Amino acid sequence: MAAATPAKPPAKSVASHSARGAAATAPPPTNAATTFSGAIALTASGPGWLAPGSDPSVLPGPILISDGGGDRVLIIDPKGRSMWQFPRAGDLAAGQTFKAPEAAWFTPDGKQVVAASEDSVIIYVIDIATHKLVYTYGTTDAPGSGPN
Repeated sequence: MAAATPAKPPAKSVASHSARGAAATAPPPTNAATTFSGAIALTASGPGWLAPGSDPSVLPGPILISDGGGDRVLIIDPKGRSMWQFPRAGDLAAGQTFKAPEAAWFTPDGKQVVAASEDSVIIYVIDIATHKLVYTYGTTDAPGSGPN
């Protein structure tokens, strides 16, 4: 799993934490929403999920996570709440695949995510606002195949 932080500093958010039991649990209910106001406005609210011993106060703001085992990329806030996820149902066009992203980065303008999959030998460019693949480099399971 790889993580990166946005190029532009996110809006300040209030992070809270408390002692956790042996299993990840939802934090106390909160009305406070975390907002990322970089190139794209994203908001998270509601319960989040943190592992025992997590200290979200050390995070600078929203974090980009590449979840290869779950075939997705996410932006989460310091409370563990999802702000954005790709793909969701309907995000992929007919014939498109998104497999095992192992690393992900924000583009310099913060409007897209670049995700790389060593397993399927593809680089994906995903538009954050539209939740669409805007470019892929490579062909699934065909190393060195070049741009599409």
